[in-house]
Amino acid sequence: NRWKMFQLFYDLSSLDSSVRKAAEFEILNRLKSSDSKDFDYAIKRLIGGISSSRGESRRGFSTCLCEVLREFGEGSKTKSILEKILESTSHSNSKDE
Repeated sequence: NRWKMFQLFYDLSSLDSSVRKAAEFEILNRLKSSDSKDFDYAIKRLIGGISSSRGESRRGFSTCLCEVLREFGEGSKTKSILEKILESTSHSNSKDE
């Protein structure tokens, strides 16, 4: 199960858009039925992957993160995701100074 998730995150960087789309679809499906620990891990990976320069990482990870936000709509999970994004970017900004 964990190995499959690792592969899905790897596939989000694929140059092949159909591979990225399939990975995005599978990640969304898994997040719908995951516990909070797995959900938090996936969000952390998606946020971190946006800054990767490998393949189409930025496109794949950002698209998937947007779809997660759209899928879960308003509520505590969305608030948690946005807080993690802000936390991540504030750490990045403080390193640059």
